[in-house]
Amino acid sequence: MKSANIFISGLLVFLSLGFSYESIRLYFDQSDKEITDYIKSQVIKKLGKSLINENK
Repeated sequence: MKSANIFISGLLVFLSLGFSYESIRLYFDQSDKEITDYIKSQVIKKLGKSLINENK
């Protein structure tokens, strides 16, 4: 029974995060592409740095 409660509460948290993400995404709809481009560039920079460090 305890695992079912944990699962349900996890599902509720996941759904609430999903809805808040949707509302944030709709709110920042104009700058959404800018945000994703920024995140992608940061991820690419970090990946590039880690690859350079591994090759040393």
